[in-house]
Amino acid sequence: GNAEYMGGLFTTKMLMKAAISWTGGKDSVLALHKMLDNPAVNVCLLVTFCPSASPEFIAHPLPLIKLQAQALNLDHKVIVIQEPYLESYRQSIQQLHTTYGIDALVTGDIEAVCDDFMGRACEGTSVSLLRPLWQLARTDLLAEILSRKVKALVTCVKRTSFSAELANSLLGYHLTDKLVDQLLETAMTDDSEPGVDACGERGEYHTMVTSCSLFHGVLTYDFTLINEIEHPHIYIKLSNMALSNSIEC
Repeated sequence: GNAEYMGGLFTTKMLMKAAISWTGGKDSVLALHKMLDNPAVNVCLLVTFCPSASPEFIAHPLPLIKLQAQALNLDHKVIVIQEPYLESYRQSIQQLHTTYGIDALVTGDIEAVCDDFMGRACEGTSVSLLRPLWQLARTDLLAEILSRKVKALVTCVKRTSFSAELANSLLGYHLTDKLVDQLLETAMTDDSEPGVDACGERGEYHTMVTSCSLFHGVLTYDFTLINEIEHPHIYIKLSNMALSNSIEC
């Protein structure tokens, strides 16, 4: 492995230094959990890639992402990406190695979304791509998110992916056993092509984690439901975001 075992301790200099590609959603958090479980990996940075003319992220608000980094007590870097995007990603990923000594970029990808964009972005750099959730069964992934007490707030749903009833049950609520069962049932019975992904891998829905065992404190917020008929997504607009002092997660 990448760690050297000496006298019962792994020597830090031999650890693989990893950065997590961080959106603040359930998959980012689960990927972080799995990397922290790996004694050969030293997670030292959260990285959020943003377009240069940064629109407001309706699904993953940057202020909440910054509070998550604070709750995790991890350094967080926002990297501005410009066109052409693939080359900009490559340069930025290489810079992570040059500046911070990053050996691996970790993503919460489950499938090769956008023609395996992140896989192509890491090609030709000094940084390996680690995908700890890669092609895992959705049932297992969602069960692990719940069993690890990750509170994943549904912030955005694609209008065409779910019935109005299920969309209303999801938006502004945290994933529960009941909602996960409904997502899995919808994915199994959906007739559309290629169908609904129960983890939202094709953008069917998005989440932000407000509490988990790794956080020091709990994220608090208010929200307003935004449902504009011409918009392809229904979402919640978060406000008054804060990190509470509570250590109970």
